[in-house]
Amino acid sequence: MVTSAVAQPRYRVPDALLYKPINRTMLEMQSMPWTAGCDSVYSFIQNKYFYYNSDSVFYWIATRPLEEIYNEVYYYYDLIHFVPHDVNWQREISIFKTEREKLVKAAKLYKSKALTYELDLFDARAELLNLNTPENWNWCWSLVKKYDRKNELQTKLRILNYMLYYNGFFTHTVSQRIEEENVPVYKMLNEILSTLERSEGKPNLISGSMYFFIGRLYYDFKLFDKAAPMFWKALEMPVVHYYDRSQMKARDYLASYYRMTGNYSLSDSLYMSILLSADSVFLRPIDETIAIGGLARNAMLQGDDEEALRLYAVALPRALQVKDTLLAGGYAVHLGRLFLQKNELKETEKMLLAAQKYLRAEGNTMRNLNIFYTLARDYYLKINRADKAAAYIDSIAEIQSAENNIYNVRSLFYSEREALELEKLLKDEQIRSQKKQMALISAILALIITTLSIVVYFYRKKQEINRGLYKQIKEQDRLADDLQQLTLRYNKLEQSVSHYKEIAKEQNAEMQYPQHENDKQYMLVAKLHEYLLCDKKFTQFDIGYKDLAAVLITNKTYLFDAVKTVTGHSLQEYVNLIRLEEARKMLDDKSGSSIETIAAECGFNTYRTFHRLFKQRYHLSPAEYLRMTRQG
Repeated sequence: MVTSAVAQPRYRVPDALLYKPINRTMLEMQSMPWTAGCDSVYSFIQNKYFYYNSDSVFYWIATRPLEEIYNEVYYYYDLIHFVPHDVNWQREISIFKTEREKLVKAAKLYKSKALTYELDLFDARAELLNLNTPENWNWCWSLVKKYDRKNELQTKLRILNYMLYYNGFFTHTVSQRIEEENVPVYKMLNEILSTLERSEGKPNLISGSMYFFIGRLYYDFKLFDKAAPMFWKALEMPVVHYYDRSQMKARDYLASYYRMTGNYSLSDSLYMSILLSADSVFLRPIDETIAIGGLARNAMLQGDDEEALRLYAVALPRALQVKDTLLAGGYAVHLGRLFLQKNELKETEKMLLAAQKYLRAEGNTMRNLNIFYTLARDYYLKINRADKAAAYIDSIAEIQSAENNIYNVRSLFYSEREALELEKLLKDEQIRSQKKQMALISAILALIITTLSIVVYFYRKKQEINRGLYKQIKEQDRLADDLQQLTLRYNKLEQSVSHYKEIAKEQNAEMQYPQHENDKQYMLVAKLHEYLLCDKKFTQFDIGYKDLAAVLITNKTYLFDAVKTVTGHSLQEYVNLIRLEEARKMLDDKSGSSIETIAAECGFNTYRTFHRLFKQRYHLSPAEYLRMTRQG
């Protein structure tokens, strides 16, 4: 347990803590400043516009660590998912579709892995918020496994957090879902806890929240011995962003738990630690009001009615100032009880009327109604109005029956049974693993030795083959030089023919120079070769064969036939061979350029095409050839 975060017990709360001004900025979300191009949503509940800029949020996600911008990301999600919902679902769905399209475009624009992950989180949140079905659950569970395989634990935990929070995992909804056996509760809880253990020591934004939510789930099912360790674990986690209320809430639940066990000293200390905390977090004024009310309740249960009256007299107006009528209703009921014990009936009646007003505004929650009906019953019995008291007795019975249905024995038994079965399976698996461990280690060592031997053998074999291929390529270089010399001789022959034709023209005589068709084709190919090499025209991606034929004063068909007859290759193949030779020379030069750059400079549209043709030609990949060149 971590008790260092807890203040020393104090019986009487100092006035300085009770009457300090409420920091109203902590009752507001940390909104983004309005800028040109902002989007906005209007909250009919709060009667105000909220501004946000999707493009800025997506850019931040793509370029900055999530730890630096989590407040903005949280604010953005809260706006697009919750604020539109105060009117109707259709409005929310429309905004969601628009924002999702923006996110898809941003992910493509920035080519960001973080935005790709965020898109999955975006969809998971929407699926769980809008439709609560086993299909949605299974889809989100597949995402959990996907990010587990990627070892992206923070993204995995964020998805699990949505599944825990948005899928109705509290109070009666949980009971109903467990009874229907639609949701494997303990499977998910164990997945969360094992992931939290794996992520310890790594930056994580929601560990505290996850421990608190699990603790609250146990607490709501009255499994207090399991809830308390989770709350203490939440207190060990650092508060890393403005919206992280996990420590405040964990202190509140722990204080309630220790009150139930009779440890009022520790309960008071936990409530005091809320008032003394240095954390600036969202809704802190509400948490402080809860702490004052909790201290009042402790004083009341210990018989110190004067201290309880003093504290409730502070807590009630504070609850109204922070606009929490649920708290105000509960505090009014407790004040009414204190006044009734002092026989101050007029004050009791005032508190009853006030409590009734506040609780109706909040929606009449069961637990506050229960204590309200009990107070009303006792008050009317006190003033001899048995008829009204009887009506409240029936109401108390109905509330208690409804509350018992929430935590029925079947749900608790089912949950415990599943937990025990899972623990048994884990123990059996651990025993089987230990038995196989030694044999497995031996087999792995043998496999490693065998594998290394095979790898070394094939590596040496491949090196021998590569050296042979390298020698063949160098022999081809020699033959290519001979072909170059032959080309030069034919060029000289062509020049001689042109010279004799000029002489004949001057002498007005015709000179017949016999020329075979093969000679014409060879000379045409020689011209083609010379033209392509001039200024490295072969490096152009879009060589036009029709234009090429025009430059060589022939037609495309004759050019194709000549190249095929002389070289045995098509024109495209011939151009690629020249490109490959140039690429190979650049690799020989050891210029330091990357293979991809060499491929592009030699005229290949894609590296894949270059790699395929190079290997077909030389039976070595470009990388293998470069390695052989460096080895000499």
